[in-house]
Formats: sequence, structure tokens, C-alpha cells
Amino acid sequence: MPSLAANKLDAPQLVADINPGSGSAIVGGLTAVNGKLYFAANNGVGSHELWQYDGQNPPQLVADINPGNNNDTSIPQPPTAYKGKLYFSAGNISNGTELWEYDGVNTPQVIDINPGNGSSVPLSLVVFNDKLYFSADGGNGSGRELWEYDGTNAPQQVADVNPGNEGSFAGGLVVFDGQLYFNASNGNSGFELWRYDGTNPPQQAADIWPGADSGSPSRLTVFDGQLYFNANDGSSGYELWQYDGTNPPQQVADIRPGFSGSFPENLTVFDGQLYFNANDGSSGYELWQYDGTNPPQRITDITPTGIKNTPSNPTVLNGQLYFTANDGSSGNELWRFGAAITPPSAPATPPPPKTKPASFSFSKSSFSFYAAASLSVQASKTSLTLTMGNIQLSSFFDERYYLTRYRDVAAAVEVGAFATGYDHFVAFGLKEGRNPIEYYSETDYLASNADVKDAVAEGFFSSGVEHFLRLGHKENRDPSALFNTDDYLLNNPDVADAVTAGFFSSGFEHFLKHGAIEGRLSRSLYQEYYYLANNDDVKAAVTAGYFESGWQHFQLFGMAEGRNPSDLFNESDYLTTNTDVAAAVQNGTIASGAHHFFTFGYSEGRRFSRLLYREADYLAANADVKAAVTSGYFESGWQHFQLFGMTEGRDPGNLLSESAYLAANPDVAAAVQSGAMANGIQHFFDFGYGEGRSLG
Repeated sequence: MPSLAANKLDAPQLVADINPGSGSAIVGGLTAVNGKLYFAANNGVGSHELWQYDGQNPPQLVADINPGNNNDTSIPQPPTAYKGKLYFSAGNISNGTELWEYDGVNTPQVIDINPGNGSSVPLSLVVFNDKLYFSADGGNGSGRELWEYDGTNAPQQVADVNPGNEGSFAGGLVVFDGQLYFNASNGNSGFELWRYDGTNPPQQAADIWPGADSGSPSRLTVFDGQLYFNANDGSSGYELWQYDGTNPPQQVADIRPGFSGSFPENLTVFDGQLYFNANDGSSGYELWQYDGTNPPQRITDITPTGIKNTPSNPTVLNGQLYFTANDGSSGNELWRFGAAITPPSAPATPPPPKTKPASFSFSKSSFSFYAAASLSVQASKTSLTLTMGNIQLSSFFDERYYLTRYRDVAAAVEVGAFATGYDHFVAFGLKEGRNPIEYYSETDYLASNADVKDAVAEGFFSSGVEHFLRLGHKENRDPSALFNTDDYLLNNPDVADAVTAGFFSSGFEHFLKHGAIEGRLSRSLYQEYYYLANNDDVKAAVTAGYFESGWQHFQLFGMAEGRNPSDLFNESDYLTTNTDVAAAVQNGTIASGAHHFFTFGYSEGRRFSRLLYREADYLAANADVKAAVTSGYFESGWQHFQLFGMTEGRDPGNLLSESAYLAANPDVAAAVQSGAMANGIQHFFDFGYGEGRSLG
């Protein structure tokens, strides 16, 4: 095989300016069928609809399935050819999101699986045994399950894999070894690998993570007579796996040893090899190669460590593997991997400079890739630089979190409807109020800000997340239980000074741009130094590279194990203070007090006892208490504070001061003055914390 190398393509050509000017068409779901390229796009006049391109003439709108403006979009998914017609998923106000049929000439027709304006949302369309199979919710009380369509009779549900209304969420359909494989959950064994022979009921093919947890096989790809996919067995994290259809699936390699996993994505067969991008924990996300026998090898070093989700959008054309990647200096650009290509000789007369192309120079044999690549790059470069309220949207987004949280989006990305979860968020998720990152919760934000909730209901903002980006973070509103603005500014006075001086519009903006990278805490409830100092096993695991930080371990395991995140939170104290939570932990309803607090307790305004308490500060400021502790009258300053100090109005530490709290909350000061409340400290612990009061 000739020597291979990855090279950046410096000047891909724009095929068409579908949304003229600075607007982006947000092209997605590019699919070549019957000599034409089909894709979803927005021309800035109508909505996001299905378009087609023949390689010569300008792209044409196939149909305006959901007439109206940008808010009335059909969200067409990539079409699949079946019996001489195209089938795809799209939606409108009258029918919801349903299966559509297009013969290439006449107006597409809807096949309404979930009658009325209910949505079945067909995804992952695949032809198997002369039928069209897909995942859908028929509105019959079974949830999302596997369906089939013969092209004539009404679509039928194949089976109820997960009985009840939750559904199995069958997805990632692929034909392998004469059977239809997919991932699904039966409600007992989590999301695992399933198969269907076209006649008998679907069967679970493997339980990769035994028990109720999910192996979550995804990116199912056939290569060299084997089925390959990304999965998690509960010990190695997400790695590359293979299955021969008979023996139990085997992990190909533990590319990133430990619990984190390498997260292989974009599995693509090229030149007799399997290519994918993965993260080995030291080189960031790069392109890897597997020949089916020897251990996978990393073959590029394009992306600096820390930049996520590249390379991506792999496409094979004329003996080359093309993909987009970010080298840290040029942004997201078009690259290719393969044998060196001799560039064509320069024309005798240079062509005139191009603005908007009036014609297209690509041959029909190559149009599908060039259209896909140039349109994708154009959309990506625009969306990656979008800002809202001084925050760049790409920095406010975590691809892995988004796809893990929203399985419908993951399924849409898997079938090519969107290149990435980020593309979905920019086009739709933002308006739908989806959480783009772990530090934001739409539920928490609207529950904590009644005025914002009303503004969204009245149409002033499409969602709470839009309000937060445009205004909320500047107003020092907290995005979720995982980020507390007061804590962040209080614990980082240099940041507070920078915000006051106008260098940043909010503490959260600083956290996204610098604080997270610098290891600054998003809220004082978790302390890295404390967690590592009090958990030697975690410290050793972080040192060995199994976890990126103690915070990562706490999120994945420590919270459920009931480990204390800082000296401000104590598991036993929380369970003692909240007996209903203790009972829930005892009977197994919830894993731990810490898990309850982060999931529910914070938004419920629960007291977690050691909030803002500092033992050293308390003893230093109260000599009588220190003497009493030394004499054995109290086990600690904390015990004294609980029994007497709080009601006496003693400051629990340097983070909370009686005088500052009363100055910042005049109504509390008035209540203390009138005798309705003993002191400000007790008010804060009993009421102020849950009300989100300023510390002063």
C-alpha cells in the first residue's frame, strides 16, 4: 500500500450560497441517492427544509413541508432509497414529525404513523429483507420501538422490546450477517446489542455491561466480516468492540486505560482498514486505524490536547479519506488522508476570482463529496464563531454530555441528520431549551427565576438558556446547582475585580473562558484539594491517569458512593438533618445523601449543614469556643456552632458575616430588629440559602 499522510486542504470551494450574505444555511444530513445530493438547509426566507443538488445546477428546494419562517421547520432527516423512492423523516404542524415518501418528481407524501399532530419521529432508516426498517413511536402506548414498512401497507411495529410506555429506544440499525442489528433496552439490562432475523421476535445479542447498566453500543459498522461499535463494559469506559455474530463481543483494545475510555467515534471503512477518531488520554482526539488484526494505531497528530470532537465528518472519495479537523490555529477545516495526490497543472489562463459561483465546475462523479465538504465546512465555520451575550456558543457546549443526555439527538447524528450534536443545538436545541453543558439546567434555571419563566411563556425568549446567555449570566443568575455565582466571585476575588473593571461581563463568562481550564471551582461545595487529600485511592487514580481530576471521579462515582466533596458537605450530617433522604438511601431509592443533594436537594433548598462553615475560622474568631473544645466540652467548633453558635449569630467563617448579610438584606435586618428572627446567620441557614439570598 502506498505511503499515507494527512494533509489540510487549504481552499475548498463553496458550491452554493443557499442563505445569501452572512447568514448560515446550517446544512446537515448530506446523503447521495440516485445521482443527487440531498440535504437539509435554510435559505433564510423559509424554514429548514429538504434540498437537492444534481452537481451542475443550483441546489433546489424539494418541498416546503412545514411552510413558514425559521421557527416553523420540518427538520428533514437524511433520506433512504427503497423501491425506487426516497423515504425520510420530517415534520409539520398538521402531522407532527412522520415518515415521508418522495418519488423524485411529485410533492412528498406523508405516511402518518402517529395519527394527528402527534409525532412518531422515524429514525435510522435501513432496508432489510426487502422492507424498510426504522425506529419510531407510534403513539400506541409502546414508546419508541422497531417498525417496518413494505412500501404498500401501513407500517407495523415489529415488537414491543420494552413493554410499557417507555419504549426500547431502538436505534443505530445496521444489517450484518443476514440479520438486523440495533441497540435497545428491554427495561432490565440497560441499552445493549439486539438483533432481528425478520421473522422471529428480536433477541438480545449480548449484554456487554452485565446487569441493569448499559453497555450502550453505538456507531455500529460492518468491517471485514465483523460488526464493530463503541461500547462500555463498566470497567474500561467506552472503547472499540467487535462481534462475529456468534461468540460474545470482544473489546478490540483498551486505547485509554482506566474508567474514562477513548470514546471511538465516526467509524469509517477505507482502503481495507477501519478508521475512527479516539482520545488516548495524552494526544487528544485524533484519527486512528485498525487493520482487523494488529492493535489500533494513532495515525495523526493534528489536534492539540483539549480540543474535542475532531477529526469528524469522514467521507471516502476517489481513494482518499476526507474529514474536518481543527489543528488549533486554522479552525475547523477540511483535511484528507491517503496516498499523495499530484496536483493538476495550472491552466494557461488563470480563472477570474470567484465571489458567488454562477456555475459549478465539479463532475457528477465527484459532486457528492465536494458539495458535502464545502457546505459542511461553511456551516461549521459560521456556527463555531457564534456568540450570544459575550459567550461563544461552542465554549458553552459539551458534545459528549449533549449526546449522552439526548438520545434522540445522538440517533439523529448517528444516521447523519446532523454532523454533530453542536450543529443540532445551534439549529434547534437552543430554542428547545436543551441543556448544552453540565453546568446549565433548564429546569433549575426556570424554577429559580419566575420572571424568566414568564418571559419564555410570553414569547420574549425561546427558552431559559437563551435568556441566560443573553442576559442572565450578566445579572449574576446561577445556571444550575453546579455553578454558584456568589461562590465563584467570593472564592476568586481577582475574577470579581476583573468583572467589576469590565474585562468580563460575569463570573460565568470568566469560568467558561479561563476558570475551568485553570481548575477554579464552579461552586464552593466541591473542593479539589480536599477531595484528593481525603481520598487516597482517588488521588492515586488521578496520578495514574485513570481520571482527569478528582472532580471527574466525584461526578462519575464519588457522588453515588457518598464521598464528601469538601469540608462544607458531610454525608452523615446531611442524612441526619434530612431523615427522609436517609430513609431513601436505606431502602435503595437513592444512592447517597450527596447524590440526593446534587440531584434534588439544592433546588429544594435543603440544608446541607456545613455550608459556608470553616472550622479554622470559627475557632480563631471564638476563643471561648476554642477553649471549650480543648477542654473536651465540645467535639469540635462545628458541634458548638450547630448547638449554640448559629442562634447566637456567630459567623461560621470568613465566607459569611452577620453584618454583611444584614446589610445586603434589609428585610432580614428589620426582622432581626423586631425580634421576629434571632439573627441573620440563622435566617440564612433556615431560609436565605434556599431563597438564593446574597451573602453581602
